[in-house]
Amino acid sequence: MREEYRYIYSLLIGHLNILNERCQPAKNKKVATPEKVAEYLEQATLENDCEFELIMRKRVEQQKKEIKEAIKRIEDDDYGTCMKCGREIDLRRLLAKPTSKLCYQCQAQQEKEEKMRKRGSNAESSLIVS
Repeated sequence: MREEYRYIYSLLIGHLNILNERCQPAKNKKVATPEKVAEYLEQATLENDCEFELIMRKRVEQQKKEIKEAIKRIEDDDYGTCMKCGREIDLRRLLAKPTSKLCYQCQAQQEKEEKMRKRGSNAESSLIVS
């Protein structure tokens, strides 16, 4: 493991541990039963809460996946190399976003391409509606 990545490695491990602890199902968490639904102001509140919790769980699971991948890349001495162009990713970028897989230039290019695709699909949608 490269010396400059030891700190990032410890940050990733710590962040993963925090996410794992926060994701543990609460033992005393109240589960809404049909009888308890009446306690909510309305059914929509319960549905909204459930939807929000699902979104947050998916987000946390994605974060955990990205962190585990970054940890593996560090352990395999494959960390810090852009997966698109093969150049070294700037250490400042890795400190800011330790799960980065792309260098700044490749990330910017990818985001630009995604915007163009979205614009293209939006333009196609408006043509179909017309």
